[in-house]
Amino acid sequence: MKKKKSKIPKFKNLEEEREFWKTHSFADYWDEMEEVEMDFSEAVWEYRPLKETIVIRMEKTLKDKLRIAARKKGLNPSTLARMLLTEKLQTL
Repeated sequence: MKKKKSKIPKFKNLEEEREFWKTHSFADYWDEMEEVEMDFSEAVWEYRPLKETIVIRMEKTLKDKLRIAARKKGLNPSTLARMLLTEKLQTL
C-alpha cells in the first residue's frame, strides 16, 4: 500500500515551522500526528539555572498534595510549586 503524502510542509528551520503553526490548527492534521512519550523531569534545569532560593513553610497535607500532583506530571515538587507560583503571579 502506498503511503499518503503529508499535508504538513517540510520546514527549513524552527522559525518557519513556528510561523506555520501560528496560522494552522493541529486538528486539521490529526491523522498525520503520532503519539510520543516525553519526560521533562530530568531536563528542566539544563536551560535556566536558578539564581535565587526561597523557603516556604506549609502544612504537611498541602506538601503531600503538591508531591502527588508533581509526581503525576513527572515533575519534582519544587518545579511544580515554581510553575504554579509563576502562573498565579502573572494574573495579579
